[in-house]
Amino acid sequence: MHADALMTHLADVKLHKANWNRGQGEFVNRYKIQKNKFNKIAPDSQMSDPHAVRMLHNVVSGTPNLAPALNQHRQARKAAGSTIDISFDECCTLLSE
Repeated sequence: MHADALMTHLADVKLHKANWNRGQGEFVNRYKIQKNKFNKIAPDSQMSDPHAVRMLHNVVSGTPNLAPALNQHRQARKAAGSTIDISFDECCTLLSE
């Protein structure tokens, strides 16, 4: 049951709508901790990196300074001839900076 509640929170939370009174980087770090906790308590339903990146991007989609960060990062990597794939940890670091 705890895993289900955690997944519901991870899927539904929006930074711009949350009553979060700390820094955005702290919010992203807390999201990362919650995702890792989910993967630990529900090993048969672990969230993959690409799925977690998509979910985190959705979480920050209404936050003006964070919403375009992932797309801009991917465009820069593509222009440099690199893969546009990004790990969840890299995404968290990008959004926290």
